[in-house]
Amino acid sequence: MQLSLASAYRAAGRTGEAIPLYEAVLAKINAEVGPDHPETKAVRALLTQACTELT
Repeated sequence: MQLSLASAYRAAGRTGEAIPLYEAVLAKINAEVGPDHPETKAVRALLTQACTELT
């Protein structure tokens, strides 16, 4: 749910609000399945893209 909300915020141009949600999702997924899992890597990529948009 947080991932969907983060993506919606980002799509609406509210990237600054999306980043903390992506970070929370990444922490949770990383703890559950580890850093090398494809889902973890996908969320990390979304977070990276969002951070890049703000720079």
